Amino acid sequence: MDSPKPALAQTSLNDVWVQGKQLVESGDLTTVDISEVSQRAQAATEELFERRGAFLRETLGTRSVLEASN
Repeated sequence: MDSPKPALAQTSLNDVWVQGKQLVESGDLTTVDISEVSQRAQAATEELFERRGAFLRETLGTRSVLEASN
């Protein structure tokens, strides 16, 4: 059985306009700062892992996660 094919190839969209606003130009998003999104995602990930660590220390004390699973 053949796998489904995407409706559009990735290179099919060069420019996208919606209600007079250009959203994609030459295949690149114009409405999103990728660097800013990446930095915010990294900060959120670090904060999540800090909270997870604090939660595990609080609930498990000095035992490791592996010790707790046995």
